[in-house]
Amino acid sequence: MKKTYQIDKQRAAQEFREKAGASQEQLQLVLPLPEVVNLVQCGLMQLAVATFSQVAEQMMRWEVASVVGPKNRADPDRDAMRWGSQTVIAS
Repeated sequence: MKKTYQIDKQRAAQEFREKAGASQEQLQLVLPLPEVVNLVQCGLMQLAVATFSQVAEQMMRWEVASVVGPKNRADPDRDAMRWGSQTVIAS
């Protein structure tokens, strides 16, 4: 039997896949050349980790914006907030 948190995690992952698949937005990765050179000298794994971290951050920002709208714009009709946590009520 699956726990509630496992079901919620699977549902959230599925919703993310659906939104990302329907989006036409592009993800742009910018790594300054001096930073890349330093990371390569330290090892390719550090370059891969730094690159993945940037990609993950951009994906999280995209997901937050898709759920709650653009940053610093008031919207009285939205259900989700950009900060904190709240109980999700299934409709």
